[in-house]
Amino acid sequence: MDGMAALRVVYLADTGVTALVPPARIIVDDALPQDTVLPAILISLVSGRDLNIADPGDTVFITQRILTQVYAASLPQRESLIRAVRRAQFANRFPVVPGISTVTVHTDGRAPNIMTEEFVRVGNQYSIVTYNQER
Repeated sequence: MDGMAALRVVYLADTGVTALVPPARIIVDDALPQDTVLPAILISLVSGRDLNIADPGDTVFITQRILTQVYAASLPQRESLIRAVRRAQFANRFPVVPGISTVTVHTDGRAPNIMTEEFVRVGNQYSIVTYNQER
């Protein structure tokens, strides 16, 4: 498990998100599959670092910057999805995620919205996820 999986746990636990996007379309990957039906959410890693300190014990502290992209067919749908994603992160800042511990989720600003050549509207939300993982 990692920060991307942690965000997926947050979104799956939030009825505001799952009311808008079925769990099967909340995807951890580096690209949305071409045949994906909208709306959909893509969670991907932007960057990460491990904090290795002297005599750290059995775990390593990890910080990851994660990008959540919401894919929608319309502007109102995109904005509803972004609001739901942000609310889910605010409501569940300390999720319980199998395989990692001491998980914390922070929003880290929005990136520009875009529209693809296929007229799909994409909204972008950055997050910082920190956690401890066994060595």
